[in-house]
Amino acid sequence: MSGYRLKDGGVWTDRGREIRFRVDGRVAAGFYGDTLASALLASGVLRLGRSSRYCRPRGGFGADDDPAGLRVARAGRPARALDRAAREVDLEADLEVRRPARGWLSLPFALIGGEALRGPRRISCPGEGDGVADTTDTGNTGTLEAACDVLVVGAGPAGLMATKVAAAAGLRVLLVDENRQAGGRLVETSGRLDGAATHDWALATARALGALPNVTMLPRTRVCSAGEGCVLRAVEQGVSGRRDWRIAARHVVWAAGARERSLIFAGNDLPGVMLASAGLACARRHGVAVGHKVIVFANNDGGARTALALHDAGVGVKAVVDMRSRPDPALVTALAVRGIRLEAGAVVAAARGRRAIKGVDIRGFDPRSGQLGPNVMHPSCDALLVSGGWIPRLPAGTTAAFDARLNAFVPSETARDWTICGAAAGLLALNDDLDSGRAAGAAAVRACGGDLGEVPACPRVEAGEPADLPLGVVEVPAQGRAKRFLDLRHDVTVEDLERAERAGFAGRGGDRLAAVLGLATSRAGLANPDALAVLARLRGCSVPELVGSSPVVAPRGGP
Repeated sequence: MSGYRLKDGGVWTDRGREIRFRVDGRVAAGFYGDTLASALLASGVLRLGRSSRYCRPRGGFGADDDPAGLRVARAGRPARALDRAAREVDLEADLEVRRPARGWLSLPFALIGGEALRGPRRISCPGEGDGVADTTDTGNTGTLEAACDVLVVGAGPAGLMATKVAAAAGLRVLLVDENRQAGGRLVETSGRLDGAATHDWALATARALGALPNVTMLPRTRVCSAGEGCVLRAVEQGVSGRRDWRIAARHVVWAAGARERSLIFAGNDLPGVMLASAGLACARRHGVAVGHKVIVFANNDGGARTALALHDAGVGVKAVVDMRSRPDPALVTALAVRGIRLEAGAVVAAARGRRAIKGVDIRGFDPRSGQLGPNVMHPSCDALLVSGGWIPRLPAGTTAAFDARLNAFVPSETARDWTICGAAAGLLALNDDLDSGRAAGAAAVRACGGDLGEVPACPRVEAGEPADLPLGVVEVPAQGRAKRFLDLRHDVTVEDLERAERAGFAGRGGDRLAAVLGLATSRAGLANPDALAVLARLRGCSVPELVGSSPVVAPRGGP
């Protein structure tokens, strides 16, 4: 893959303010508003580190959760180091980035004291090879406490509507979001809200809410854990350093959205393989193209929509590979008009390349039998964007049920005094997302004993996208000895899970099932849908049959 800066675009960046930094000793440039990840990609830097187990090259994988990307630690912190994904680090002047040494020389180099030979003290990143970066951050700036009537987690369309309703009723509202700008995925969403672009509506709404005396907004803040009731711990990553928050609320509105699901195939860890939402976010937010010859592989209509959006933004899209034999006819026509090739009823059987993706193997696929077709195509590409549907982000302690339409778990009830809304509740269409946020805000007002009065109306949605309903298949059969990864952070493969099943680690009981899922990935339980799908295939059953009739609860340890 060869990333580059587009001629225009990038609603988060200011092209009039250039920022220079260094990568492996050479000078690179980005713009104000870039993240370290987008600036590296725009400079053509793809390999960000190496995996911990196999020393395989790794690059950025996802916009929201990037376990395979470069982890950065800011130097000069006496108490605690700050490790974050490259997408969470704002680009700064005079930033120095070093990537791990190539090949097996990196191992003896580390054994003989490579840190001392490099000169200034740098902090290695656990589980991500030895890629490091030096900045001027001064560390943790202390723990603060906050109290509010309503805590809204997530500033997407549902979160903004819930905040708007609760604030109109006079309640004290605290709105936290992990991004530096409100709106969630509205930047990547087509359509219009009240006649304005979706992103412009989000910014205008956020500005109006921020001007209210009873609304406090905390951007760049991630909820890490929840205590009893409505007491939560959050971490704010500001320019001056990290601040820990202890937040006590009377009611919590969980609008954390959903994360895109990957697909399982041979070589799915190569640098250049990314989530489709990550590739579109690079183009829309930062004006950066992920490659010159992009192939999109999906099991839902979101893949074709992403390809169309990238093409319209100036990114060279070569083909769309869709598992389904009959995609949406309107999307098929739109792809043909733009000259984008569509391979329906086919899969990417393997990604080819050594240090980065160079091409893919495309074969026919029968989802009913799970068999690959005999014919193989070998197109070249420098980026592969994958989409396996969307998974709601469930808070800890939530009982969930399997939704066959989404091929994912959705909340059925929560043990706390919380309201779950929007994409986190499995409502992916923009209309439903907004209505759900409005209803959640009204529920919060009632829970706090407030007076609803006249509830603010939702914006008018024009040309909104429908929900992307995936095919219930995410795994492509193995190709020879090539590895298919379930967990990029810990280098866990499908074969590891198969060995665990053969060894009897995964019994029929719920405890043993949770144990083997914990072995398969850093995310246990419900947040591990790929491992559940593989385990269901090994046992010859469906995912609902695998988890049984007992309630399935999202893992503890953090919302």
